[in-house]
Amino acid sequence: SSAGGWRYTPTAIDSDLSMTGWQLLALRAAQDAGLAVPKKNIDQAVLYVKRCAHPSGGFAYMPGGDPNIARTGTGILALQICGDFQSPEARKGGEWLLRNPLEFKGPFFYYAVYYSSQAMYQLGGEVWERWRPRSEGIVLENQKADGSWPAPPNETHEHQAGPAYTTAMAILSLTVDYKYLPIYQR
Repeated sequence: SSAGGWRYTPTAIDSDLSMTGWQLLALRAAQDAGLAVPKKNIDQAVLYVKRCAHPSGGFAYMPGGDPNIARTGTGILALQICGDFQSPEARKGGEWLLRNPLEFKGPFFYYAVYYSSQAMYQLGGEVWERWRPRSEGIVLENQKADGSWPAPPNETHEHQAGPAYTTAMAILSLTVDYKYLPIYQR
């Protein structure tokens, strides 16, 4: 069940959606820069991501697990950047995100808003129009007077990462619609 994905070390015998999503973003950037990326590797990764799709519509960390916002955004975006733009799994994931609104709490709020904003933007149409006001509103209402963004209350991982991480992820989530980064273009 882990074939086609990635994990935190090259010798791992299993995979997870988080690392697979980051690796696929790197491979997409490599392709955009003109480097050759074997299609068979992308195809295997797409199959892994689809195995992480949960019957409820969300995406799990590993096949058979429970979905959350961060993982669902990652799963949807991973499929889209691999060229599977309107797959049933991506569409169901978008519907799942609309049924499970973003809240300013852990775990991994900024990771969730980063991936889910890109995913919903790529899905486009009504999905993006419904997601955007909630996502942008919750990010903007939590900005501090000095321009930075704090970690949500009781969120240990993003608190440890610090304000450079939380602020960067907040800004990246807010700029999706402006298409500044090539990955944000449809």
